[in-house]
Amino acid sequence: MDLIAGEKDVSFVIGTGDNFYDPDGILGVDDPRWHKDWADIYQTKDYLKDLTWYGCLGNHDYNTQHMDAFFDFKQHGWRIDGHVWSHTHTLINDDVVAFVHIDTNFLTYGEDGEDSKNPGMTDNFAKYNMTDDWMLY
Repeated sequence: MDLIAGEKDVSFVIGTGDNFYDPDGILGVDDPRWHKDWADIYQTKDYLKDLTWYGCLGNHDYNTQHMDAFFDFKQHGWRIDGHVWSHTHTLINDDVVAFVHIDTNFLTYGEDGEDSKNPGMTDNFAKYNMTDDWMLY
C-alpha cells in the first residue's frame, strides 16, 4: 500500500475486514488502539492521511463486545456504515461506480452469530433494500 499509494493519485482506500487482530477487539470509539494500530500507521503519510477509508467487518472484528465502535468511529476518514452498506464514487470520466460492502459473517450468522437464526442472504438483501436488477458482490 505504501509503495502504490505513494506513486499513484489514490482517491480512497477500501478495507476488506479483519481491521484489528486482538483477542479483546476494540473497546469503543475512545480505545487507544484506533491511534496505535491504525492512525499512527496510516495517517502519518501525506498521501494517505486525507483519504476516506471505506470498510467492512471481518470475522476477527467479532472479538469485540463493542461492535458499534466500528460504525461510530468517524475520525481520519474511517467509514463503516453498517454490516451491509454501499457508497458511490464518481470517476474522472464522470462515470459513477457503486461499492457494496458486505459483512458476510453477519449475512451468514446474523447479529447474534448463530446460524440457526439466519434468515438467509436473500432475505437480508431485501431487508437492506438491496433489490436492484443487477447486484455484483
